[in-house]
This record gives sequence, structure tokens and C-alpha cells, in this order.
Amino acid sequence: MGQLNHNQKDSFDNLPLLKATEASVEVAKYWQARFATGDDVLTTSSIEVRSNTKLEAEERFMLLGTVTGPDKAIMLPEIAAQLPCLNRTQSVNLSQLRSELAKAGLILHSADYIFYFSATQKLTLAPDVAVRQLNQDDAADFSEFQRQCSESELDNASVELDDWMVYGLFNDGRLVCIASAYHGENDKMADIGVITLPTEREKVMQLELFER
Repeated sequence: MGQLNHNQKDSFDNLPLLKATEASVEVAKYWQARFATGDDVLTTSSIEVRSNTKLEAEERFMLLGTVTGPDKAIMLPEIAAQLPCLNRTQSVNLSQLRSELAKAGLILHSADYIFYFSATQKLTLAPDVAVRQLNQDDAADFSEFQRQCSESELDNASVELDDWMVYGLFNDGRLVCIASAYHGENDKMADIGVITLPTEREKVMQLELFER
């Protein structure tokens, strides 16, 4: 998790927000579990802070901003001890916590954005996009896709319609991206290949951002 800079925040201001009641139950359970362990350090109406000695080094402090309810933070006890704001019970919020982390030399990664949208909202963002498993009925679309890619790109991606598992992304009914997995009869691992039409690559990257 990370801290927003102003430019990043502004670029996402107009995105639709998904109400907590619409979010996946499994998604909610995952984040609740991450921030529910350890010992209570500070609880106010705006933030809940906990410490946990079992956090891995790369997750030694994490912040979670929420749309409704208090924001959450979890960290190693030695990090909590460096933050004066945690000794106050009034006027402590996520912004102050970020500021004191920075003063202590504890720099957050650049922001990792995870977007959850309802089915209706996804249609608004990408109304004519569909992802589904491909089969032999898609042979004509597959051949047309191959025709628009270079031989070297096809060799590098190594996607075939008869691979073990093949999925395609269609935009306006046109096949624009293919991902496939292939493994041998006795293999326990699969090779995964992904290829996007050259003219559609930036567009697909944007759509993938909203699917995360």
C-alpha cells in the first residue's frame, strides 16, 4: 500500500466508488483479516491502529484507507514506538500518521491501486468488452488475430487455440487479446503466454487497471 501524490489522486477523482455493501464478501474478509491481528495501539472514530510482531519485513507497516468507517493501520511494535501521534487519543487521522511515518524515514511505496466495481459499473467503464474462454468455434477470430501480429510476437507468446486453457478479450466483438496456458502430460507447471494486438495494447492496459 502506498501514499497518493496529488497528481495520482486527481486522476482518479472521477471514478465511481463501490459501496461497501456491494463489494465481494471475500475481498472484505481478506482485508479485515489483514488488519485484525495483533494488539490494539490506538482506536479513534477516524482510525484504528494495531501492532503485530509477526509481520514480514516487506509488510512491516501497512495503511488502509476506507470509504466508510475508520481507516486502518498495522505495523511492527518498534515502528509504532517511533510515532508520537499514537500517544494522543484526539485528532489522529491517516494523514497525520503518514506524515509521522515520513518524518521517521519510513517511506511508503508508490500507491498500489486496487479497484473493485459492480457488474453495472464495469459496463459503464467498458461497455463492449468481454473476456471468455475460447474454443474451436473461435477459429476464424483466432486466425484474423494471428494475421495482425508479427511472426516474432506470435512465437514469443506461443498461444494456440488448442492449448490446455485459452481465454480471449473481445472489444466491440473483435478479439484483441489472448492468454493461454500449456503444460505437458506429466508437467506440474504450465507455461503462460499473453499477446495483445499492437493497435490495442494501451487500451487493454487501461482496462486491466480497472479489473484489478
